[in-house]
Amino acid sequence: MRIARNFVVRWMFCAAIAALLVAMSVAPSRTEAQSAGNKAVYNSSSTCCSASSAYIDASAVTQGTDLCNTLYLILTGNGTNGYAAYPNGGAVIDARGISGLALNCTSGSPWVQGTNLNSSVATILLPAGTVTISKTWIIPEFSRVIGEGPGVTTLATASTFSSSIDSVNAMVELGSTYTSTSCTSGTYCFCGGGTTRPADCVSVGVRDLTLDASNYTGGSLIIGVENEASQELSFVDHVEFNDAPSSAQSNGMLGLKVYTDTAGGSLISANNSGPYSNLIFTAGSNAGVGTQCASITGVAGTRGIHGLSCMASLTTPPAAAITLDGNSTSIEDVYINGFGDGIRVGSVGPAQADVLSNIAGGSSLTNLINIENQTGGSSSCPPGSSAQNVCDLSILHATSAAGTTIDDQVTGASLSNSTDPLVGMYILGEQLGTSTSPIQYSRFSTSPTYPTWGVGNTSPASGSSCNATSANGSLYSNSSSSSTTGTLFVCVSGAWVKAK
Repeated sequence: MRIARNFVVRWMFCAAIAALLVAMSVAPSRTEAQSAGNKAVYNSSSTCCSASSAYIDASAVTQGTDLCNTLYLILTGNGTNGYAAYPNGGAVIDARGISGLALNCTSGSPWVQGTNLNSSVATILLPAGTVTISKTWIIPEFSRVIGEGPGVTTLATASTFSSSIDSVNAMVELGSTYTSTSCTSGTYCFCGGGTTRPADCVSVGVRDLTLDASNYTGGSLIIGVENEASQELSFVDHVEFNDAPSSAQSNGMLGLKVYTDTAGGSLISANNSGPYSNLIFTAGSNAGVGTQCASITGVAGTRGIHGLSCMASLTTPPAAAITLDGNSTSIEDVYINGFGDGIRVGSVGPAQADVLSNIAGGSSLTNLINIENQTGGSSSCPPGSSAQNVCDLSILHATSAAGTTIDDQVTGASLSNSTDPLVGMYILGEQLGTSTSPIQYSRFSTSPTYPTWGVGNTSPASGSSCNATSANGSLYSNSSSSSTTGTLFVCVSGAWVKAK
């Protein structure tokens, strides 16, 4: 019985091996249905294998002259030019396997080569290392460029860097207002619209990389990321901006520029874009005088800047780290050092209903927050008046290590680091009445340096000094229900006066 059982086991093993060899001999080749770079997937009949164009390995295709040319050839592939037909719905293009000199982009950008452009949708995964670029990378709508992390993947300008077809001197553009009747996707080439659609792009993003302008030698200001055309779902996240040239620069780098513009008579804007988050900007001693971390101008609302470290070490500090001249925008979790003004509000246009939260300044700063006393005509606050650009501004938790914490040029209030290194709340409202000399504004601050409103459950002695705790005009409420000595007091000429 034992001999018979062993015979059966051996026979079954041999039969299994034979069946496997037969199956391998008749199975179709895995590579026959594939094109270079496309991953193999099971087809609709659950047999192996067909090619998936949803994920393309850029290192597996025939390489172009450089990384940008290789990516462009993939994006424009039509099945007859040596590259597989690129899917209409877009794909993930994985370029992380490309390295060495192939990363130097002298040919143009992934979507633009010379005067030829393509706006195919793609998510491009960049490799670790430095990608040297000579032209602006314009990213069309629904597309993203993603590195392996700041300091790991770097886009660096060549010394000969220049703008692309739309003449915007930026390293990266989120969409573009560029128009041409030759664009296959419509008049607005990178936003997929026709002549009747506003040129606003959707869902454009860049993340996890460094933008290095240190080698730039051009005469004009260079922008890291520019957005004038992309709105909903467009973002910048975990991006470092580096401007530390070895020799003196004439102008410098503006890290992030978000603004409204006009093109062809149509209003173009970056409204509703963002958030712009987890950003680091560093400028060395040779950076240009125009160095700036971020600028928001003319927009009617964004998802704001959330998380920004902004540092410069120039001998002459640049004018302002951040300029805010837009409405309904929040800027929070920011550290600034090495500039004249940290955040300059309302210097060139309306800044209404904005929120600044958790803003900190280092030891090399003149004004942490500077509220400018400028007028904007019909766009001022309230609209139609001749009042200042800034109104309904909320500042929550501002702390300075030197200079002035808040310089409010609208009302003349100046909260110095020596008396107010920490300000929990400062709110500038709207103009009261029509008088502009002196100006009258609603305002509230937790600082006792200027009129505020205090609350307690006891009454100050009538005529007692209020200078040590409150400025002239401050109010104090006694909240005790059993008080017989007074409920409301006013600080007048340095003494508490009972009002009720």
